[in-house]
Amino acid sequence: MRALQATGFIESIEETPTAVIIHFDPTIPASKFMSAGFDLVLEDEIAPGVDLILSPLVVPNPDFPAHASCHNLNP
Repeated sequence: MRALQATGFIESIEETPTAVIIHFDPTIPASKFMSAGFDLVLEDEIAPGVDLILSPLVVPNPDFPAHASCHNLNP
C-alpha cells in the first residue's frame, strides 16, 4: 500500500466512524488503470457498520498493451 501512496496512485485514505475511503488518482501515467466513473461502496467490509469505499473505482485501462492482450481480461 505504501508504494501505491508513494507513486500518487492512492492520494489519501480517509477514515470516519462509518467508512474507510481510499481516494485514487488513476490519471497518473504509471497507474495503467482508469476511473470507472463512480465510487464502489462495499458495505460492512471493514467491520459491521463500517463500509469500504473505493473512490473512484479503478479498472484496467484497455489501452495499456499488457491489459489489451491479457486473455484473463479479454476472454
